[in-house]
Amino acid sequence: GDGERYLLYSPQFGLSNQLIALRNAAGWASALNRTLVLPHLVAGPPHAAEVSVVPHGSLFDVAAAAAKLRPALRLVEMRSFLG
Repeated sequence: GDGERYLLYSPQFGLSNQLIALRNAAGWASALNRTLVLPHLVAGPPHAAEVSVVPHGSLFDVAAAAAKLRPALRLVEMRSFLG
């Protein structure tokens, strides 16, 4: 492999909780020198039978965030990670 190491996490519940999980995961990824894989966000009422899953890039400018955070934190969206 290319030697790159990644940190994946699984956000849950509402958007606020998912953003808190993102903040925590970013801290761990930075401390462990890993690339943070941004999972899809879960949209919809909590505990709903049907929810939507959307990439971070559909709600946030991931490229701009990644540019500002480098080199302290590297980001990749799930769809790019999975190839």
